[in-house]
Amino acid sequence: MDTNDLRIEKKDDHLLVTFSGEFSGTSGKKVVDTMIDASSESGEQRVVLDCRGMTGKMGLFEKFEVAVYGRRIVGTIDRLAIINRPEVMEPDNFVKTVANNRGVNLNLFTELDEGVRWVTSETL
Repeated sequence: MDTNDLRIEKKDDHLLVTFSGEFSGTSGKKVVDTMIDASSESGEQRVVLDCRGMTGKMGLFEKFEVAVYGRRIVGTIDRLAIINRPEVMEPDNFVKTVANNRGVNLNLFTELDEGVRWVTSETL
């Protein structure tokens, strides 16, 4: 993953991480590590990950591996909203289910505004 593929912005009440590189198991795990580091450094525990600019497509097993690896965010990131294009989202929310079953408070959205609203709301 090229460092130009990932941009981190500190907002008033969350971090906005924008990923525009090639989607793969390796890059997905690096994004998780980067989010953890950014959250620890900033003290911000709510993160919006905007993946609408990413390219490529991961297979189901790779998505599973990244979702399981994402378990590392527990204890660092309280809420994670992932924003992606509708054609990339799985109809059954596979990634969300795998992550939630491992204690990750994650939700999926196709609109940035919806994800920001969810991640910054006081209630779940």
